[in-house]
Amino acid sequence: MNIKKVLFVVWVSLIACTAYYLYTHQVTPMYLREYFMMVGPWAFLIYVVAYSLRAIVFFPTSIMTPLSALLFGPVYGWILTYIG
Repeated sequence: MNIKKVLFVVWVSLIACTAYYLYTHQVTPMYLREYFMMVGPWAFLIYVVAYSLRAIVFFPTSIMTPLSALLFGPVYGWILTYIG
């Protein structure tokens, strides 16, 4: 079997499952911000690691970059995005 087809099906399935979870659990940007603020100083490290892994799983920067400004403010968001 062609490995690219299998990986494509896995990738599409993960996206569909994530979209379903976010929709059914009412995850909003404000919910994400509150969650990251609860994590404390680890939030910065979690974001930088997630942004670094983004390239490996082909996640778009058009989602992660504005999310950083929402979660950490425009200055810290830009710095963390640059580091990631």
